[in-house]
Amino acid sequence: MERLAKAALLVALTAALAGCLESARPLSPPGAVPRDAAVLGKWNCVPDPREKAEDRATLQVWAFDESQYYAEWTEGPNTTRYRAYGSRIGSTTLLNVLEMKIAREDAKWAFVRYRFEGDRLRIAVVKDDAVRGATEAAKLEDIRRRAANDALYQRFAVCTRPAG
Repeated sequence: MERLAKAALLVALTAALAGCLESARPLSPPGAVPRDAAVLGKWNCVPDPREKAEDRATLQVWAFDESQYYAEWTEGPNTTRYRAYGSRIGSTTLLNVLEMKIAREDAKWAFVRYRFEGDRLRIAVVKDDAVRGATEAAKLEDIRRRAANDALYQRFAVCTRPAG
């Protein structure tokens, strides 16, 4: 439960998730990738792989503009808010996710991949120990080079639409 409370999607959803890569810079500026209307709305999420039945969260994603999302990750009484937008790398779209904190100077970007499997939204984050490079620029280049490689990601959550 603590792990989910520290992170999000979106929206990814997830900059504070233990083990995820954090960067002072996004992969690209906003605007190059139109937002995906399929991720908008409310989602019920559990850890992936599922760790405990009580680890549940709600992800709510809204359109901010043509390319950006505003997302809220709520677990129990705690809500964390995020800004996110896509970067297209080959055939892969990664979301640049930034927690919306009051103190912006310490905010870090996380990188989230999402995939639809039927009615499920699977969320994964770029894991820190999978990225190669001694500098932040080298690490971002490694992500760009290997964006389609599953070994780059740590599973985060599986989400479904609420019934009704």
